[in-house]
Amino acid sequence: MEEHTTLLVPEYMVTPTTKGQLYINLTAISLIWIFAFTAYSGLQNLESSLNPDIGVYSLAIITAGGLISCILAPTVIYYIGPKGALILSGTCLSIFIASNYYPAAYILLPGAAIYRLSSGILWTAQGLYISTIAKQYATIVNESLDSVLSRFFGIFCMAFQSTQIWGNLLSSIILQAGESEQNSTDIGDTCGADFCPDSEMTNTTDSSPSDKPDTEVVVNLISVYMGCSLIVIWPYILVPLAMYSDGEQVVMYAEFTRAYVAYELGVEWVGYTMICFGLTNTIASPLNGVLAKWLGRPTLYLFATLLNAGFLVLLRVWTPTDHDMGLFFIIPGAWAIGDAIWQTQNSDLLSSIILMK
Repeated sequence: MEEHTTLLVPEYMVTPTTKGQLYINLTAISLIWIFAFTAYSGLQNLESSLNPDIGVYSLAIITAGGLISCILAPTVIYYIGPKGALILSGTCLSIFIASNYYPAAYILLPGAAIYRLSSGILWTAQGLYISTIAKQYATIVNESLDSVLSRFFGIFCMAFQSTQIWGNLLSSIILQAGESEQNSTDIGDTCGADFCPDSEMTNTTDSSPSDKPDTEVVVNLISVYMGCSLIVIWPYILVPLAMYSDGEQVVMYAEFTRAYVAYELGVEWVGYTMICFGLTNTIASPLNGVLAKWLGRPTLYLFATLLNAGFLVLLRVWTPTDHDMGLFFIIPGAWAIGDAIWQTQNSDLLSSIILMK
């Protein structure tokens, strides 16, 4: 067992740490499972009602297609690690949930297959992750590994089983809030064991008490579930931040230099104004490390956003003339303060995610 764990788990995961940190790790993966399977459990129970026939087929694919995933799991985890496996599997789960936005057979069934091919990887990575945490904990407290494993998996399974509560609670609240008037036809003789989905009385494509909710309500429900599932792959949320950071640089490097400086003052002034940008950025970058300690990353992000927004408004209403020479230097200098925040804090956030245990 020890050799197998060392083979699959990155070095930082087998380094001894404190009991508190290990419980934080256990809590983190339990919360990830709560969010991910709150989405899946709620949707799984509704699939056959929201998407008659196709929904049942998608559940059949998910139920029957796990063998290949389980066979591939050790190899996949060996190459991308437990965290990479969690992110990959979480992405596949999000694809399945997103396929319910337009539940045609050619979308929903492949979405179910994609998720099923990853589910074995997901559960194998989880088992390896918790086993590693338990092994470290048992070493620190000098307790039997079997005892710690039982306790840790008990805590995890409690979190996992609770997803039936949260997923179904969300679906009931959202669907009830958008409940439309139901058909009052007496079809008691065709419910329960006498239910036949192909009969004229109970066909869910016609009017019945099990009518599908309005499309808008279903979309709202799927969107909530989608948000829950994205918790598993939350490092990808950095992608919009990186795109915004690149975009705000383009404003200065391309638009300001050409449409304002070169057009009004001449291309020879571009270098002088951008020296102000570079100088301010050079000074502001190390200061961000100090400010982040006292103000926090969210405050700095908010300040940078407001700074960018304010100067974008100024650039929109300002007609540049050579009488406003000061603004040609103030604008790139102020913009550099925001740019320094985006660059340093994005890098710091990414590093924190990579190194987070």
